Amino acid sequence: MKYERPTITVQNELTEGVYTASGDIACQSKYMNGIHQDPVTNTYGVEIARKDRGCEGCPADQGGECRLDLGPFGSPLMPTWERNGNSPDDTYVYWG
Repeated sequence: MKYERPTITVQNELTEGVYTASGDIACQSKYMNGIHQDPVTNTYGVEIARKDRGCEGCPADQGGECRLDLGPFGSPLMPTWERNGNSPDDTYVYWG
C-alpha cells in the first residue's frame, strides 16, 4: 500500500480530525512531507544538494517506496541527512 497524502476540505458545519492511513506512524520529515522521494543518481565527485538524496536512510524507505505499515521503527522517520541536522539546500561532494 502506497502512502497517499489526505485531501483536506473545510466544511464549517463539520469538525473532525485528519489521521494518517497507517495509524500513529507518520513521516517526521519537515522536508519530505510524507511524500516518498527516490535519491537522484549522481556522478562521484560532483557537488549536490542534500535534498537530492531524497528519503535515503529513512527506516520506512523500503524498496523505493514509503512503507509506514512496516513500523514501529526504532529511528525517526526522516532521511539520514535531515536526522544529522543538515538543511535540504546544503551541498556536499557525492562519494557514494
